[in-house]
Amino acid sequence: MRLIFLSSIKKKLELIRLVPFDTSTEEGRSNERHRRIALTAITSAVAKVITIATSFITVPLTLNYLGTERYGLWMTISSVIAMMWFADFGIGNGLLNAVSEAFGKDDKNAIKAHIANAVVILGGIALLILCLFFLVFPFVSWGAFFNVKTQLAMGEAGPALAAFMICFAIGVPATIVQRVQMGLQQGFASSLWQAGGSVLGLLLSLLVIFFKGGLPWLISALAGAPIIILLINGAVFFFFQNRELVPSIRQVSPSGMRRILHGGLLFFVLQLACSLAYASDNIIIAQVIGVDAVAKFSVISKLFEGVLMVIGLAFSPLWPAYGEAKARGDFMWIKKTLKRSMLTTFLLVVSAAILLICFYKPLLAIWIGGKHIFPIELVVLYAAWMIFKGLGGTYAMFLNGIHVLRPQIIIALIFTVVSIVLKIWFTYTLGLNGLLIALILSYVVTTVLPYSLLTKKILLDTSNSH
Repeated sequence: MRLIFLSSIKKKLELIRLVPFDTSTEEGRSNERHRRIALTAITSAVAKVITIATSFITVPLTLNYLGTERYGLWMTISSVIAMMWFADFGIGNGLLNAVSEAFGKDDKNAIKAHIANAVVILGGIALLILCLFFLVFPFVSWGAFFNVKTQLAMGEAGPALAAFMICFAIGVPATIVQRVQMGLQQGFASSLWQAGGSVLGLLLSLLVIFFKGGLPWLISALAGAPIIILLINGAVFFFFQNRELVPSIRQVSPSGMRRILHGGLLFFVLQLACSLAYASDNIIIAQVIGVDAVAKFSVISKLFEGVLMVIGLAFSPLWPAYGEAKARGDFMWIKKTLKRSMLTTFLLVVSAAILLICFYKPLLAIWIGGKHIFPIELVVLYAAWMIFKGLGGTYAMFLNGIHVLRPQIIIALIFTVVSIVLKIWFTYTLGLNGLLIALILSYVVTTVLPYSLLTKKILLDTSNSH
């Protein structure tokens, strides 16, 4: 038994190499997918550790520098912006699927055409977002909108939101390079650049704190740094590493844009539902309890979401790998990989949840100091929610990769409506604990149970559609 285990470990380690496998056979294609997945997972995990480390440094710095209310304002603004990530109309994810499919067919011209059409669409969306925002901006009392009380926070609310919105709009077309890298199963490069953005954001935020800049400057530093890195990543990827993929304006066409828009539209609805479901947490807390509670909830959220981000990055390479495998007809690989990835995710999230429950007090004391009190009930509930959310994220990689979106949309919309209603009700009656109880209850009933019944049918339909 021990020899079998060691042999299995050795075989997996052999996949981690820089030289690609021969993809002329089914076994070679499988090994090459696993090689790219392993490289992406390892580099993504390392990059995310760097990102989380910078976040762990940034949180106590900014919490102590800004104070509870202004930090809560920042987290609330972040939630508003997070709810708008659907503003690219799903084009980014549609582009990822289109690139992974073209990559599975070894069609570089199709990849270039998809990129060219996505650049035009997302560039137009970014301009539209900025125009609409600054038309509305002067007519809204942003301090009242975010329910802040002090004069300083009320004065900073509008400029802080404007700074975040500018960074967000520029980021809409800038993220194209990440989607292309993921579609080509080169997510490891994207993750390393993202880590660079986190480090730059920390350095710039330290600079703002040193010169005693306000919340708008702090947001510009932390939200702008990743955008700068994205632009550098795009320049290096297209003009130094992959000149053959540089898009041309001649490849932009109505049919090409329709292809990207059609693939993105379903993702748009799905992103909208997920954004409303998850990013509404802080807004509901702010309106029902107050922004002070948002700060407390956000700290616990960052503790657990940091673990989820690492796990999510480890399994995100499966998305384009599933798409490429489907294009080549390797359905047995899809089925085996789904089972293994779900089992591995379960073991990882349960282990992480137990460790965080046991050691959250010393971790938080080291992280933000011992003066803040976090009830054990809140921590246990978030740990339970992390388990479900982690499994759902890995399963979504499978569904997205094989282009099964309509069932996701229906289930996500039902979950969104049910969860928001329950979150408002339970938060009024049970406080922060109620919000997490509402999330878990609505997710199990509207999402876990339906997918448990649909998985076999989805796998069968996928193999029959080729």
